[in-house]
Amino acid sequence: MPRSKGIPAGIGAKGEAMKRFFHPKEERVKVWGSTDSHERERATDVEILDKVQHRISRKLQTAYKCRVPGSDADFYIVCKHFSVKITAGTPFEDEVPEAPAPAPAVAAPDETAALRSSHDNTSNINRGVTAEDIRALRAQGIEVDNEDPAPENAVEPPAISFDGLEWQKPSMCPRRMAGTSNLAGLSSTPRRGSAASMSR
Repeated sequence: MPRSKGIPAGIGAKGEAMKRFFHPKEERVKVWGSTDSHERERATDVEILDKVQHRISRKLQTAYKCRVPGSDADFYIVCKHFSVKITAGTPFEDEVPEAPAPAPAVAAPDETAALRSSHDNTSNINRGVTAEDIRALRAQGIEVDNEDPAPENAVEPPAISFDGLEWQKPSMCPRRMAGTSNLAGLSSTPRRGSAASMSR
């Protein structure tokens, strides 16, 4: 995964990262001692040797193979956890910043005016125009883009008839299907007034 921002990394680039992100842990403890300090401290002047796919935290991830000062062991760190401070001569291919796309060429005002006048296209004609008006425009050589039918050619949609339809009582109660209960205001204990009149 390419890094999203910052200085591009390459072979020989130097940077820093939190000590806890360097793997393997055994080598990390040999170089820096106990693991308590690794949570807060940063390793600086770390040199990148290569960019590889390496298994870190049981997942195959894109990582930098690097060397820390004071050790000849190879360490691996996930790319997103590493901050490049000094770039290398040749950055990795997927980290080279892309050149901005050139701006689209804008035609000169004279050219656009000439293009507009060369096309006589009347589109989106209002409904008030009749078929005779459209024929007259076409006779003049004007292209007419009219997708709507003329008012005299328009067909009204058929009306929906409710004749012969019956109201059907649903076989299942919609309130029961929704899980709504009718227990509003009911109590499992009798009220005081009705309890006083009970013998037992």
